Amino acid sequence: MAVPEGALPPALWLAQHMAKLEAKCCPMLKSAQDVLVVDLRTRRGVELAALDAGEVVREGTMWSHAEPRPLIAYLVHEYPVGKGYLAPYTRREVPPILEEYAAKNYTKAGSFKDVLVIACVGDLPPAPGGRTPPNFSHCFASVTFYALMQMRAAMINGQKPDGVEKSFQPCTPDLLRTRAERHVCDHCGRADDGTMKKCNACKQVRYCGRDCQKQGWRAHRPRCRKYQQVAADVEQMGRRLGTLTTGKQCAQNLSGGGLDAWHSPEQMETFMNEMQEFTNHMIYPGGPQWLSDMAAKLRYTKFSKEGFGDSAEVVLQKGRAGTRKMYCEIDYAGFRDFIARMYSGDPGPKVAARQQWLDESDIRELWRTGTFVCPAMKRLLNSPEFNPRTHFLVRFEDPAIGPMASAHYFAEFARPNKDEPSDEHGFVPARIPQL
Repeated sequence: MAVPEGALPPALWLAQHMAKLEAKCCPMLKSAQDVLVVDLRTRRGVELAALDAGEVVREGTMWSHAEPRPLIAYLVHEYPVGKGYLAPYTRREVPPILEEYAAKNYTKAGSFKDVLVIACVGDLPPAPGGRTPPNFSHCFASVTFYALMQMRAAMINGQKPDGVEKSFQPCTPDLLRTRAERHVCDHCGRADDGTMKKCNACKQVRYCGRDCQKQGWRAHRPRCRKYQQVAADVEQMGRRLGTLTTGKQCAQNLSGGGLDAWHSPEQMETFMNEMQEFTNHMIYPGGPQWLSDMAAKLRYTKFSKEGFGDSAEVVLQKGRAGTRKMYCEIDYAGFRDFIARMYSGDPGPKVAARQQWLDESDIRELWRTGTFVCPAMKRLLNSPEFNPRTHFLVRFEDPAIGPMASAHYFAEFARPNKDEPSDEHGFVPARIPQL
């Protein structure tokens, strides 16, 4: 859900106080309540910045988008028991907000749930029996928790905490080449009949023959160097961090726009350092192993709704047999913010993060419906190196660095301490659901 222009000041205030807001919102992700109402209205002459963030969030109320009537009744009830909005205005404005939220934030697979924040903004109503000030005005501003995460990321990364210029450009289809686009002459555009030769230097474009190659060299020369640089960068990352995509495989999928969006050397170094730090915290046995531990406990859990992907019974069977291939990706509100607050030692939720867990059957179903596109995923799922008994697939990315700051690698399930009970493969058994 995009942030409407009129909602920007309230949304910025919420993004600035994300630590308090997430303590309220994160538990909602596991409940039927997915709408948080907060009151950001003020008396005349009082700035938004003067509000007590802790009190605002603490007094926020939680509702379900699927049950709009109680929410509307609360909003129109007389202030301060309710919010004191006019009934016709509330009944006109609130249902479309809830409908847009539901349409954009509930996938067919049910793999992601967001929280909608409705902020009451404008003038604070008078106490019962008090006089309404002249030109009194108040309204609603709405934003999703995930949109606030992205806004916070922009705020943090705009300060260049690593001294590196950030991009904020998303990875869009125009940055990638399809197979059909790769198998044509780079000069004349004729389809490859199986006889075309690749450029000897970059190995990423084809030509009908020597004449087309000579005529197209002036245009291809700068891209040729970029293709070689991309391949070298990805090979370096593979040697250092064990990522799964080769330089050739990565470069072949990039269009001219994708080459232009590739990281600078400074961005590449920052991305590799972040990935190493993420791995140390989340996966390596010497660290907290937060992600590996969670993955080990989710091997018997169905991620998507019934009727999508494998049934709960098949999931259980595959989990017990060690044949279930699992995939995880995490979005967060800025990498530095993620690490700093994840391990801050403060009580309660530490980080605003959106986890997406899928297994192989979910991914194949999403492919069938055309809603999951990743050029490398089929190769990775079919890789002989993917042992689902011991490993799961992780995608690490930092879109703030650039649209190409993304890498896949295999991570090992966390193993239990010697005093913990374990299954036949040496892993902590999850709570197996009754079927």
